[in-house]
Amino acid sequence: MDKGQGGRAAESDGPRMDDTLSNLIGGLSFEERSSNPEWLKEREEAYNSIKAKRQEELEKKVPVAITVKLPDGNELTQNKKGEAYMAWRTSPYDVAAIIAQ
Repeated sequence: MDKGQGGRAAESDGPRMDDTLSNLIGGLSFEERSSNPEWLKEREEAYNSIKAKRQEELEKKVPVAITVKLPDGNELTQNKKGEAYMAWRTSPYDVAAIIAQ
């Protein structure tokens, strides 16, 4: 049998993969479905903890008015509603929304 391009392997030559449960990333989660597995609860707790810390840090930051200078020389100082751009509050999306108008 020719094993060149387009040929189909009849059987493998290499080592076999270990198919024990210890090697499965999600354990049995793909075979036994549950609406809220234990690992999901742990991740949600970690996420909420980090989110709370970040929110606390953000609340301590003092917002300062900023000016965004574009490569063409234009300067943007406020959003569509006429509110000033503020450090720690204005996102890149806010600026992009004005540029895209």
